[in-house]
Amino acid sequence: MEWAIFADVHGNLDALEAVLADARAAGAGRYACLGDIVGYGAEPDACCERVRALGCAAVVRGNHDHACSHRTSLAWFNPRAAEAARWTREHLSEENRAWLRTLPYRAVAAGAALVHGSLFEPPHWDYVVDTASARRHFERQRTETAFVGHSHVPCLFALRAGRVLGFRPPATPLVLDPGAGKYLVNVGSVGQPRDGDPHACYCLYDPEAHAVEWRRVEYDAEAAARKIRAAGLPDVLAARLLIGR
Repeated sequence: MEWAIFADVHGNLDALEAVLADARAAGAGRYACLGDIVGYGAEPDACCERVRALGCAAVVRGNHDHACSHRTSLAWFNPRAAEAARWTREHLSEENRAWLRTLPYRAVAAGAALVHGSLFEPPHWDYVVDTASARRHFERQRTETAFVGHSHVPCLFALRAGRVLGFRPPATPLVLDPGAGKYLVNVGSVGQPRDGDPHACYCLYDPEAHAVEWRRVEYDAEAAARKIRAAGLPDVLAARLLIGR
């Protein structure tokens, strides 16, 4: 059965609905979410409700999920992210805040490890963006395959014979060879891509065939941007949706 694995919705309901429609059309029967359902976007409560209704096999906690559901310091966020987090705190229902607080830092589903940032100290939400950070992650990875989000940039890292290799996602489905080493898949971002492509991004995964497919989905980014501006959130959060940066 195909799994739809997605991350970094960031309050963008338009992108989330488009991704879920694409996943259904592609035959996905199970779902996993790698965190940051909220933050930045104008519809955090609706996005929580939508993810909860999916009956995901696993949902892990992202740094924005944590920041927006706890009254902790936001000093570790940049000013725009902190402003969005404060706004999101005020626009989440108590039920959804409580749900976000229950999310684990990591999980296992479809035989793969799931974490928002890195298995290297998950509560610190380290970014895996190069071979050095991937190596730290692989030191803690006990499964053959793991899925992450957080950087908003889809990519693949492989550990083979002690060497860490990095790859850009291919345009066609990729069949992994678990017997040759370990794999770390970054599924990209549903609601705020940052790789120069504004289309929403997620992965389909077939654990029996060890096949991964990165899918890009068109959605009404202009509508999502208008909602951000109407909410009084920083304009840059709207503008970046249109350029994928």
